[in-house]
Amino acid sequence: MVGEMPAMQVVNMLNELYSLYDQLAEVHSVYKVETIGDAFMCAGGVPDQMDPEESANHVISMALGMIQKTEELITVDGLKLQIRIGVHSGPVVAAVIGVKMPHYCLFGDTVNVASRMESNSEPMRTHISLPTFELLKNSSEGLMLEERGLVEIKGKGEMFTYWVTQATESDSTKDLPLPGAHLPPTRDHEVGDVAWKPLTVESFIPGNIEDYPMSVVQTRIRSHEINKKRNLFFD
Repeated sequence: MVGEMPAMQVVNMLNELYSLYDQLAEVHSVYKVETIGDAFMCAGGVPDQMDPEESANHVISMALGMIQKTEELITVDGLKLQIRIGVHSGPVVAAVIGVKMPHYCLFGDTVNVASRMESNSEPMRTHISLPTFELLKNSSEGLMLEERGLVEIKGKGEMFTYWVTQATESDSTKDLPLPGAHLPPTRDHEVGDVAWKPLTVESFIPGNIEDYPMSVVQTRIRSHEINKKRNLFFD
């Protein structure tokens, strides 16, 4: 977007949108980890401990809220925005880094996979991994979990993934199957009849080590200018 828009326009747009996301993070008890350009990352289960299923549900509520707020927003510069969202659950190392302007950061493959879920998502959709699906499937009232199937993920190979949307009264996820037993086990978890067990987060803050379960959500933004004759898209 920066290559197609004046820098101050980008700053104003991101500030307007991220301010809405900050409010949602407070509502859903989700921790905002960082923003890097047009990427927004937050997590459930850190720094305060939370049940893994509860953490995943908080994060998904945050993700769906972000989509809703983005759909409603037209910025002061006349931009209509779209976002992609990816969610993954697993272990991370959390640490306060640096001496000047120290920053609480999350590290580990869980963060990387969440980013891959986002980059392989679609505009205005929430894309989740199998571990996140496992945490949601028995405690996801009001959600529709839709099987996407095998997706080629950079650096990970094929992964079984799902879409999450707000359920209607006629939707049901009770009978949604796990990936079939004919699929080979992945590097991170078994599939088929072998249940995935929620992983524990080893969180390190200097002088204090504790275990937390967590889920990570990552979002990227694109925009198009509202125009009667055309829509201009910027990746």
